[in-house]
Amino acid sequence: MYPSFLKSKVVIFLIGGLLAILLPSPIDPIHFLLQNWLFTANLNKFYYTLWQIFDWYVLDSLWYVFLIIITWTLHIRKTKTIHILITIALIIGIGAAIGIIFKFLI
Repeated sequence: MYPSFLKSKVVIFLIGGLLAILLPSPIDPIHFLLQNWLFTANLNKFYYTLWQIFDWYVLDSLWYVFLIIITWTLHIRKTKTIHILITIALIIGIGAAIGIIFKFLI
């Protein structure tokens, strides 16, 4: 019924990439706090640009590196489904905690 391309690993990877961009991550509250600080700080253009690069590229990349390390660890250890679900719940819980903490800080 569906072309075999839609079942390929490339399409699954692209759907995962799309979801990763659309869904919020625990880094988002840090991003908003940093953006708020940058708009109010009196920085020269060079330091402002450095902070923007750090915010947009380094922080986001660190989140995905963290996810890759967790995924690799779970894959190498051949963990059971319950451990994978606990790890996913832990990641979601960390994200919620970071979001709540930064909401009170802002």
